[in-house]
Amino acid sequence: MIVPYPGTPLYEEAVKKDWLIVDPKDYEKFDMSQAVLKTHPLPHEWCDRMWGIHKEPMFITKSMLTLRSLNDIKLAYIGYKSVSGHKKDF
Repeated sequence: MIVPYPGTPLYEEAVKKDWLIVDPKDYEKFDMSQAVLKTHPLPHEWCDRMWGIHKEPMFITKSMLTLRSLNDIKLAYIGYKSVSGHKKDF
């Protein structure tokens, strides 16, 4: 989830271009508990796309080609478990 925190360039652009779905001065809303930006497609569609990238053959191939040590393999396995877990959640 992208949060345009007040005082950042993204926040200024969001205010200027009317991208916010909450009051720009209601700083309590910028706590990642809800979406604050207008989005298309819907947030769950973005999530599906984001996690789906990790199952693409080209991504997997490039990732496998970067493995150089046992630690790299362990880290890749942890990443695989993380992606698998997130897909089950959604």
